[in-house]
Amino acid sequence: MKEADIVLTPIPQTDGKIKNRPVILLRELPPYKDFLVCGVSTQLHQQVQGFDDIISPSDPDFAASGLPEILGLKPLSST
Repeated sequence: MKEADIVLTPIPQTDGKIKNRPVILLRELPPYKDFLVCGVSTQLHQQVQGFDDIISPSDPDFAASGLPEILGLKPLSST
């Protein structure tokens, strides 16, 4: 795995279940080789205004991103 890869990772859901969800590996954090990640979703109807960021084909750098479709980026936090 390397920075900018999209991978599946277990994420706790609000119902207490854990699901494998897609994330973008933003940055490797030394010295333990952990990653800072950002969640990815195509479920745009669940967008949280002012929190999520939508990436769409109208963005100037969309073609260079290699993303297959419109996606929402969801910042993740851990406890």
